[in-house]
Amino acid sequence: MTFDPAYPTARLKPADYNPRRLSDDAFERLQRSLSRFGMVKPVILNGEAGVLTAGHQRTRAANAIGMAEVPALILKGVS
Repeated sequence: MTFDPAYPTARLKPADYNPRRLSDDAFERLQRSLSRFGMVKPVILNGEAGVLTAGHQRTRAANAIGMAEVPALILKGVS
């Protein structure tokens, strides 16, 4: 596992299996939180390809507010 404090959001790819959805209100609150505090909890990626394992909604909110980079834990050897 490696940690990248500034993984480019343009390289993040959502996994097809993510079932979580946020209401419009919750999504707006998440955007405000990211704007105020930044990304406190890193996203988790499955390998070097940038496929998200955790952090789909944070990534979507980060993109919505124009964040170019997010902290990421990159798992290696996970299928």
